[in-house]
Amino acid sequence: MDLAIIDCAAEAVSLALYKREAGRLRLKERKKASLKNNNLSQEEWIFQAVAKLIELKTQVSYQNLPTRIILPSFCVHSQTIKVPKVDNFKQRQVIQEHLKLNRPECKFCYYNYLEIQSNEWNIEILVFFVKKQWLNQFCKELDSLKLKIESFEAPGLGVYYSCCKYTSHM
Repeated sequence: MDLAIIDCAAEAVSLALYKREAGRLRLKERKKASLKNNNLSQEEWIFQAVAKLIELKTQVSYQNLPTRIILPSFCVHSQTIKVPKVDNFKQRQVIQEHLKLNRPECKFCYYNYLEIQSNEWNIEILVFFVKKQWLNQFCKELDSLKLKIESFEAPGLGVYYSCCKYTSHM
């Protein structure tokens, strides 16, 4: 399966298209556009980023590919936590309860997590938080691009690896 990855940063956005060949993803093409001002409010950033993505989409052979969006670091907060290890079916519920008790502001955020390490009793996870209001506004503006969005990812070097790792299981 081919894949598009949109990488968002405070100062630029890029659109990369990958082609699946022999069980691997190969970079087919990549375009990058700088934003006009590095000191944008989060709302101004959304408008400028989407405008640049509209331009980039016309410069590449994007054909309704599954798309993963790497969010800019300024909107993603993270924290490591340890929670008791339970069966997989109940693990997310344990994490939700832990966050509800220890991070009450989570009710205003979307979050996801990545298991870092575990033993037979505990799991250490890295939790990523994004404010619901910000992400909802970003999605509303992205609608004009008519993307086939598969997921939003936290920023970092491991993201490309994660995107490709999960794609290989599809």
